[in-house]
Amino acid sequence: MTQGVQELVKAVSDDSSMALFEFLRHLPLTMITSSLAVVLVALFFVTSADSGALVIDMLTSKGEEESPVWQRIFWALLVGGIAVALLIAGGLESLQAATIASALPFTIVMILMCWGLLKAMHLDATKRSISREARLLPGTSDDWRARLRLLAHNPIRIEVVGFIRDHVLPALQEVAVELRKQDLPVEVTEGEDGRAWLRVGHGEEMDFFYSVRPQPYAPPHLRVAGPASPSERRHPPLSG
Repeated sequence: MTQGVQELVKAVSDDSSMALFEFLRHLPLTMITSSLAVVLVALFFVTSADSGALVIDMLTSKGEEESPVWQRIFWALLVGGIAVALLIAGGLESLQAATIASALPFTIVMILMCWGLLKAMHLDATKRSISREARLLPGTSDDWRARLRLLAHNPIRIEVVGFIRDHVLPALQEVAVELRKQDLPVEVTEGEDGRAWLRVGHGEEMDFFYSVRPQPYAPPHLRVAGPASPSERRHPPLSG
């Protein structure tokens, strides 16, 4: 526009597919840059077609991890054949129109995917909020001596696992019995890490899970750091 190169504008208006090469013709090393552009465009289309054929093959393989080789070749040839037929029939404009028309229904799928993503993120945020608000309570007893004993005693792993096995599992079994009376599929299991699982099936909806598991934590120190007095050496203070 500034140097009066009007043939570039005319060439692009006549055939937009030649725009890149007409542009490179006005720059140095035209043969090298044009050859490199052809290679890059070919790599782009080949990898895009390969990815599209792979996705179609995965969708038609009904969840199988390894689909037959002939099936992958079939979809790759079919995608390439359709592109060639569209180019022969109407050129680049026909191919662009077919691409836009075929991509239009996927906008609905994309909207549903966005809604599902927001729903999953909301669920994840709720889980994190519940996890942050969870606290280890020293007990609900009104006896301050009992609460003090719970605070001062830091159970080891074998004690926690035994408590889950002897108290939590039977309690979950009782809950499962009541839920089964309401015709709900309930399963109570014990995990390898010592946890107790309660799973309630909800058909096509997300199942409900509840678990109690041993979780290590830094025990509190019930004294102020400093030099120990003679009486403290004889009777060391409680600490975790």
